[in-house]
Amino acid sequence: MKSTRELTNLLVAMAALLLLPASVQAEDSRAEKTMIKAWQSFNRGEYRLAESLLIRSTRLSQKSPEEKEQFATSLCNRATVMSERGDYGSAEPLFKEALRIYRELHEEDHPYIAVLLNNLAVLYYRAGHYQEAKPLYQDVLKRSRSRLGDEHPALAINHNNLAALYSKLENYPGAIEHLQASLAIHRKSVGTMHPAYASSLNNLGAVYFLMGRYDKCEPLYEEALSIRQDTLPDSHPDIALSYNNLARLRCAQKRFEESALLFKKALAIRKSCFGKRNTLIAVTLNGQAELYLSMKNYKKADKLFREALAMREQLLGEEHADVAESLLGRARVQTALGKPAIAAIFTNRALVIKKKIHDQDHLAIIAHSGD
Repeated sequence: MKSTRELTNLLVAMAALLLLPASVQAEDSRAEKTMIKAWQSFNRGEYRLAESLLIRSTRLSQKSPEEKEQFATSLCNRATVMSERGDYGSAEPLFKEALRIYRELHEEDHPYIAVLLNNLAVLYYRAGHYQEAKPLYQDVLKRSRSRLGDEHPALAINHNNLAALYSKLENYPGAIEHLQASLAIHRKSVGTMHPAYASSLNNLGAVYFLMGRYDKCEPLYEEALSIRQDTLPDSHPDIALSYNNLARLRCAQKRFEESALLFKKALAIRKSCFGKRNTLIAVTLNGQAELYLSMKNYKKADKLFREALAMREQLLGEEHADVAESLLGRARVQTALGKPAIAAIFTNRALVIKKKIHDQDHLAIIAHSGD
């Protein structure tokens, strides 16, 4: 069995990290062994199995009250899987309880405290609470630099996470800077044929896509997919992410048949991993709606926008950035149908959400509203 250090080094590809027990020797407790199985399932993208194993691990830990650290680790890992599956409301209190226990047991510079802060920031990011995520991400990067130096593999994930946040805030130069730093670290640490490197390539491609630089986006997306297909199982969520992103690009390039096929592949994998109702399912539905809108099939587009919007409102709340995206999609459909009054209702709702996310002087909040 690999050492804890070796196993931890394999986690750099994840936006959120699972914690490992302090030791993984043959004499480990049942809770620790169950935690290792959960970690393995998580890395394969088998989130449902990972969560069930972590629930079991937490129960086993509770039978040994003196093992507080093991219990906190189980809580953190269970919360991480919940966050990956989009159950943010249930995950947040588990993260906070685990963080409280670790701070009770360790000094503030303990590496697991940084992991917990990172995972809590990931949760806030995915829930659309970007201003809450930002100081946590910045704190984690500062801690990592202080403890590990500027070129340690762990810093690559910190750079990736900050890049994703800056992209949401439409600070694209800041996002590119962090992604270039992440890629440089990966080249030295894991090489260019590793899922972690593919994630940074994909993320850089996504920034260029948002900037409308499809010429720079395409080779990055294609290389990321190729690496993932060579290094991950066919049903891994990261492969679905590549399919989904390439589908959006093909739609923008008006290569509609290719786009439709890629969206279909992404949706099949995501349903297999997450079930029929998940935030990532909504992402693909919204992308399919954009495709039909581009093809001028307005009835089908509006149906899919409505489905994505309803799912996002239920799972994320009514003030999430993704809800604004679906609202703007519906507005564009109504504009195309010659119904500007209805379109304005959706646009105004979206602008209210965007103004809460961005600074008041952020001019990009009206992007897409007149398309």
